[in-house]
Amino acid sequence: MLILGGTSEAAALDQHLAEQAPDIRAIISLAGHTVDPRPSNLPVRVGGFGGIEGLRQYLRDEGIIAVIDATHPFAAIMPFHAEHACKAENVPLLAIRREPWHAAAGDRWEGVRDMEAAAVALGPEARRVFLTIGRLDLPAFADAPQHHY
Repeated sequence: MLILGGTSEAAALDQHLAEQAPDIRAIISLAGHTVDPRPSNLPVRVGGFGGIEGLRQYLRDEGIIAVIDATHPFAAIMPFHAEHACKAENVPLLAIRREPWHAAAGDRWEGVRDMEAAAVALGPEARRVFLTIGRLDLPAFADAPQHHY
């Protein structure tokens, strides 16, 4: 089994397999830009596959019979590659997706087109800002250094 990881859900699956199903042969794959990954009970590979064709080849070479996509919600390319590679190789794919946040009473939501617009929307007055965007999008906020992130 191949687990496309990098999330707390993948880490929980890793722990579950170690405790409840140690006879299942699985490997966790992390993106090449993963910094300081958590310790894993399973073998870990780091880096891309070389697109859809590279992932297809990996599935064949490693005898992968199932894939679990537990990638980060901001991952845009890997879920697409996994879907197409698994379909082409007739390998079952389970995608674990987090529930999106929904507006609730008392919320103050403002939609923006991208991270740069989000930084501008914070305004000029210094604020304390909690970002949950992933480190690759942090540079967009460098132009708004008055805030405490």
